Amino acid sequence: MGLTALAEQRYDRLSGGQRQLVLLARALASDCNILVLDEPASALDIANQGVVLRLLLRLASSLGLTVLFTTHHPDHAIGIADTTLLMLRNTAHIAGPTEMVLTEDNLAQMYGVPVRRVEVRAGEEMAAAIVPLHGLRNKTWDHPASR
Repeated sequence: MGLTALAEQRYDRLSGGQRQLVLLARALASDCNILVLDEPASALDIANQGVVLRLLLRLASSLGLTVLFTTHHPDHAIGIADTTLLMLRNTAHIAGPTEMVLTEDNLAQMYGVPVRRVEVRAGEEMAAAIVPLHGLRNKTWDHPASR
């Protein structure tokens, strides 16, 4: 996990992101078969988000570890999840293969904001991102609750 430099530091003096990585390392040290994580990349910068997401993907694919995680970043689920449970308002939900669940329509319904899925290729790597269309600059969109 690249945390050797933190080994002698007190936990209460670590940054939020460092604490997140330490807790993940601690969970992995338990030699578990199922890893349940609540927003494992939430307090991390984008570089360390990638470190954690690649690690989770590797643990699931090469070690057969079951990884269950929550996230407010659909991009994270698109990047590594096989199956997704999308919890909508009023206890409704959609479950199934990630590509079928995390659609523009489903995410717009969940967040109350129109979104677009954008795919970007850089060399051999393809990445998908969800872009919310808040209308911040042109103020063309209002949340339904504000009407």
